[in-house]
Amino acid sequence: MPTPENGVEVIRYPDKILTHEQAIAKIRVLRRQRLSVILATGVFDEIHEGRMDHLNGSKAQGDVLFVGIENDEASGIIKGEEYKLVHPVHHRIIKVSELEPVDFVFGFNDMPYDEVGCGALIERYRTLNPTALAISTWDPEFDRKRFQAEKSGIKTATVEFVQRELSTMLLHHYGHE
Repeated sequence: MPTPENGVEVIRYPDKILTHEQAIAKIRVLRRQRLSVILATGVFDEIHEGRMDHLNGSKAQGDVLFVGIENDEASGIIKGEEYKLVHPVHHRIIKVSELEPVDFVFGFNDMPYDEVGCGALIERYRTLNPTALAISTWDPEFDRKRFQAEKSGIKTATVEFVQRELSTMLLHHYGHE
């Protein structure tokens, strides 16, 4: 049943929300069914045009789109000490679950950011074992993520950056992204 939020009907998708462990098991089942599973990862603190482009482009490259959302501690490391999360992880998971291109969403329960920032992430991707890791061409970590996917034995699904006045620029201006 839709619930009104700010005068807008929003449909909640609780069946899309999994635990990290459930995501691993679900991906395994889908891969056995020969479905192409794409994994998009990130903080997803604010949903803006760039994020939607990334998710739509990711979904277009496979049968099933999983989104792995970084926990609050890892988000602080990724974004930097000066970044203040707007939404806690459980709120970010709910918001992403409501997005049309997303089939499943889960929160990561690990902390894979070692000093090199590589070995534990490679193990994370090996354990999840999607068909491909979605990476946007605008991502400053593009080369590192591609290397991690390769070392994990998974493909990459490259999502082309769409040049426009992204709301990210506004978020940067106001210190939110």
